[in-house]
Amino acid sequence: SYIIIEKKPQKSFEMFVDLVTHGISGFVISREHPEKVKKKYNLVRTPLLWLSRAEVNNTLDPEDLAKLNYLVGNFTRKNGESVILLDGLEYLISQTDFHTVLGHLQELKDTVAMNGSRLIIPLHKGTLTLQEYSMLERGFAILELDGKG
Repeated sequence: SYIIIEKKPQKSFEMFVDLVTHGISGFVISREHPEKVKKKYNLVRTPLLWLSRAEVNNTLDPEDLAKLNYLVGNFTRKNGESVILLDGLEYLISQTDFHTVLGHLQELKDTVAMNGSRLIIPLHKGTLTLQEYSMLERGFAILELDGKG
């Protein structure tokens, strides 16, 4: 499980697309509309969920973190080695609270690891307090690819 420090989730998506184009099953949960993500990254067969309160197909309410964990667990069990991209951590925190999201992230990390999968989470470092960031550092591998965060 990796947290990629970047203002926009560009490198995270590049890593994800690289794995998917090399035959790894992928699943995207994003704040960006699924059709935009599909077109932008040419993800024809990749399942996508939109983190939104909109009541349309393929959406996930940001407060329904148990459903998020269930869906990811189900996907990784069925697909074995796979990759999950969770783009919208800041949104989840803003819609609930940091400690609730952290608890679900830790559960998600364990589920992904048990099923031989990878979890990529882009994060804009400036959206968290130093204490919150430190808590994430303890539980996740953090990659500061661009050095800026």
